[in-house]
Amino acid sequence: MTCAQLVNELAEAADEKRLSKLIARYGRVDLLLLDELGYVQLDTRGAELLFQILTSAKSGPLSRRRLMTLPHSERVGWTPSR
Repeated sequence: MTCAQLVNELAEAADEKRLSKLIARYGRVDLLLLDELGYVQLDTRGAELLFQILTSAKSGPLSRRRLMTLPHSERVGWTPSR
């Protein structure tokens, strides 16, 4: 998933008062892979929401989750499987 997609999903969840549930859902995954970190500039709200997910990985039940980020770059010969 791209950072922009995650931020959009987080913003929608926050607007619909279900952000805690969404954070808990992401807390159940073993690996959170975020693509294109830094490719799209985030507004203040988006950055705060992303920060909330990233810092939640360091404490509580989410501390066992792994996070991997990929910068936006040309990937010669690499095709993502969907």
